[in-house]
Amino acid sequence: MKISIVGGAGRVGLPLAISLALKDHDIVIIDTDKERVEKINERVMPFYEEDAQQLLNQIESCKLYASEDTKHINGSDVCILIIGTPINDDGSPGADSLLGLIENIAEKLSGTRLLMLRSTVYPGISESISQFLHSKGIKTLVSFCPERIAEGIAIREIRELPQIIGAENEEAFQLSERVFQGVTSSFIRTTFKEAEISKLFANAYRYLKIILEQVIYHILD
Repeated sequence: MKISIVGGAGRVGLPLAISLALKDHDIVIIDTDKERVEKINERVMPFYEEDAQQLLNQIESCKLYASEDTKHINGSDVCILIIGTPINDDGSPGADSLLGLIENIAEKLSGTRLLMLRSTVYPGISESISQFLHSKGIKTLVSFCPERIAEGIAIREIRELPQIIGAENEEAFQLSERVFQGVTSSFIRTTFKEAEISKLFANAYRYLKIILEQVIYHILD
């Protein structure tokens, strides 16, 4: 499959891109960070990730390359969005940047079979994006496949953790499953909202673990 990954040069996107390219998908990373784009094309990891440099060196440029231009979304079978999710003043994840990006790239998705979301969003956003695309006459399906990896061991956790797939229908689920086939250990099918809530709980659990570790450290210090 030809897969474009928007926001793919970061700590979430690049380990995924490497993992998918190693399974014979054709990957194009689209990112606004020029320095990271150049390093990836030179086969230099822009940050530390366990085993990533060795794996990146194994991938031919025709199987994985990076660009700053969203035109490379055109012709993708699947477009994966991985962009940072800002936090509102009330602590909820903001969606304006994600929705704005969808509007900007909507026309480029006309030939894309699936738009896959991986960033943290509040419940209802995936459905809203699907409805927006359909209102524009764009038949691209939508799925929400949240990442739950830790920095530094992301490639290992992509392989080991079950992949949650929140899909609007059977076709969207099957396309999402094909993306991760051979990469991820197993799959859990859910609705959009179930996947979105699972991501929020996973984030909360990780934050609580970090806070607890810090509290124990200060008690014992």
